[in-house]
Amino acid sequence: MTVAYLPDAEALSLDGTPPSELNADWDAVLNNGQYRLEFRDDDPDGDHPPYQAEATVAHDGTLTHTIEDVLDGEQFSVRIRTETDYATGGWLSAEEITKLYSPDVPTFTAVGETDLGLDWTNNSVFDGSNQVYRRRIYADDVGQWRLVGSVADDGTTFTDTSTRPDTTYEYRITALTQWISSDSAVSTPTTTDGIGLEHRSVPPRGWHAEIERPNGTIVTPAILSDGTQFQPTLNGQPTATIDISRDEAYLLERFEGADMRVYRNGKRKAIDELEDIAIETDRDELIGYGGTELEQDVSVGVDDQHVSAFVRDLLEEHAPEYVLNIDEFDSTVDEDVIVGDAADELEFEQFFEAIASDETLPVEYADGELKPLHTAVMYNLGGDLTDDRYIGGEAAEPFFSESISFDHIIPEEHVGLAVREGIMGGDVGDVTYSFDGTETVTAYDPSDRDDPGWFDVSVFYDGGDLTDSATFFGAQDDSGAHDDDLVIDAICVYDARYHDSDEWDETLHEPGGYPEKPTAYPNTPLELTVETIPQFQRAVAATLSVQGSFDGGIRGMSLSADNGQTWYDADDTDEFTTEFDEPGPYLRARIELEGWEPDGPRDDFPRTGYAPETISSIEFAADLDDTPLVLNYEEEGELGEILAARAEQAEAVYEVWQDGEDTVFEWTWPGQRPATRSDAISDYSVTKHTRRTLRCKVKGNNATVRAEEIAVDELDAVYPLEEDDVVRGQETVRDSDGERLRVGLDYELHGAAGEVEILSQGSVGAGETIEVDYKYTISGTYEHPDYDGDTRQARTEKIPAARSERACEQAAKVIVDEASVPRWEADVTIAYEDVQDIRLSDTLDIDTVPGDAEVVRELGDQGSDSGVSLRLGNRKPASERVSQIQSTLSSASDLV
Repeated sequence: MTVAYLPDAEALSLDGTPPSELNADWDAVLNNGQYRLEFRDDDPDGDHPPYQAEATVAHDGTLTHTIEDVLDGEQFSVRIRTETDYATGGWLSAEEITKLYSPDVPTFTAVGETDLGLDWTNNSVFDGSNQVYRRRIYADDVGQWRLVGSVADDGTTFTDTSTRPDTTYEYRITALTQWISSDSAVSTPTTTDGIGLEHRSVPPRGWHAEIERPNGTIVTPAILSDGTQFQPTLNGQPTATIDISRDEAYLLERFEGADMRVYRNGKRKAIDELEDIAIETDRDELIGYGGTELEQDVSVGVDDQHVSAFVRDLLEEHAPEYVLNIDEFDSTVDEDVIVGDAADELEFEQFFEAIASDETLPVEYADGELKPLHTAVMYNLGGDLTDDRYIGGEAAEPFFSESISFDHIIPEEHVGLAVREGIMGGDVGDVTYSFDGTETVTAYDPSDRDDPGWFDVSVFYDGGDLTDSATFFGAQDDSGAHDDDLVIDAICVYDARYHDSDEWDETLHEPGGYPEKPTAYPNTPLELTVETIPQFQRAVAATLSVQGSFDGGIRGMSLSADNGQTWYDADDTDEFTTEFDEPGPYLRARIELEGWEPDGPRDDFPRTGYAPETISSIEFAADLDDTPLVLNYEEEGELGEILAARAEQAEAVYEVWQDGEDTVFEWTWPGQRPATRSDAISDYSVTKHTRRTLRCKVKGNNATVRAEEIAVDELDAVYPLEEDDVVRGQETVRDSDGERLRVGLDYELHGAAGEVEILSQGSVGAGETIEVDYKYTISGTYEHPDYDGDTRQARTEKIPAARSERACEQAAKVIVDEASVPRWEADVTIAYEDVQDIRLSDTLDIDTVPGDAEVVRELGDQGSDSGVSLRLGNRKPASERVSQIQSTLSSASDLV
């Protein structure tokens, strides 16, 4: 049979304009068959659900389809294909965000002195919220829109209880989904009720100052016309210098720390206290400060918090009267960053520190794999007694003595001893069980048994830790004062941390067969935990993957980003990826290994769990978000100094600003806010630093290697160690007899290269194997794709807080990513007249300045009479980035 060519669907278009509907239409390409449409509600994070069947349309039908009852303001995907009874075409897909209709203009239902009631009508059915925004109206200006509340997507009323008396406001309602937003029209201006206070007259032009004495008396100084300056600032407190005629009254005690208000052209500036009075020959200067709440002494302490949340919490507690306008950091995520891995014995010992240090841990690295040791030893005691209920169909009487050994230490409290007693009468007489010479059961008279069953005899064992081989012994009193014989089917010595004899099977898989338990390797999984790997960025997601020998996956995997306080788990997998509900910088991982059956359950004892799950390699990766963090931070001091230190560490800026009667605390990052105005630059100086860093090696903390073996084939030869950057003077070299060798006589150490040279003048002979203990400096390197070997574009940095090769590599990549472009610096001056009404924390429009020094980083050197000096740049120097990484990693490591 020949199947004719089937064309694919063409020209699929979607229209999400009609409320609660999504219309699809496409071109005709068929003369037979049908079109199949499928539909999906997309996820903003890209974790889309599967497509769902929506409709089929005949080839000669109307080539449109309406999907009904969809939410407004959401993104949906539709796909279509052609199909007949004999063939199907390829899928053609399209996506569309349905129209989100704005709410009606809000109206006022109640007007009070400090509250306003609003209601409105929603015009969309959507999944999200209604955001309530407010701005203040002044005589000749308007304030910024500020979010004052949020209600459910079907909510239509809101009461704003944060208004001021006799103040005019406008409102708008924004319908918000995860995809888009839609603003209502702006309400009519509405003024809250007054409370009967008399307003003071503030002139609409020029400078005006008021000083309020402690008794409430307001003094208005006469301002000289030529000397008044308001000095905005970043990461500090604004100041104003008011020049007045000589007046010694202001030197009186009653003016010390008096409240001060300063206005320019009728608008209040961010000044609230008179702090200094300067006396000149021809005038006095009244110097006022703003942001005085930042002068209070506070005590803070946090383990792990985003810096924006830290600042918000700090100010809400200590400066609750400030209006906060705190931006969240516009972060980027570096995906699949390797934070740890292992593929050989040394790497596994570094990855799971307990492997080398805990002798009670039943685990070993052998034959290129990490694997559990056996945790149970069992014997099937065959003999002359036969019955299909016995393991293997046979049992023994009335005596056993078997030697038992393990390759790890079992603590005394976890030594498990069990026997599977056979079918017996009720007059066996006294029975004794002992282990390693310690009697665990004495003068025991078993009751009659109709079926075999396990009996735990370890409860009275007190013979100490099991460190070597031992003998498990059981015997019936042979005095003859009994009518029945002791019957023992099987015995088992086990590590009770990984086995529970109460769970062992009493029945066999078939008559004369074998029980499913006990197993030779852990039945309760062996847990291996990766010690905390601190990061200088927070992990939003992580992946743990293994390779080895297992049935589809190891028993369990777990991941944590908060130092093991919260674990995310997966079972029976070789790769586990999870997103963290609360991202964090303290990464941990955990694996679980148990016994398994590579050839399936067998007709032998043990039947299951007779082989260990093994791992030949493991890799731990994370998606790292560069949002600045406050880690393991405790401080007592002035609030402003704490904020300034955090701003410097986070490369953020803050500013105290005045909006009418509200003191506003602005916190943002240079360049993150859009430029809203053009600013006059009166002077500038620009420098371009052309040297780029394309390769970086980061040296971290020291690590230790023990008992590394070197086979000496010939003398006066150099032998490489597994690591380079070996710390000189910290090594110990021993010959095959364990005698310590002498540097300079028996060997030379080439530390940087990581080599040992064996000298012929010494005591080591050819053919001998020596051992070396040494410390080395952990390091990691990253190269930019453009690096061509020019060492002038390479640098080496020391970050002692980096405790792993992967941490060094991450730090090196951050440094190269930032320093691979030229660094621009610019010092610009804005005239005092032009700077009076701008927020320095906002992004300035500086198109007139050449180069790429794009954003304000800090205040420049002040001292010019011509204006305010600002320092701009496209990035920080690499040395400051190194200091930032060291500080963050050090704080994280200290907490761990």
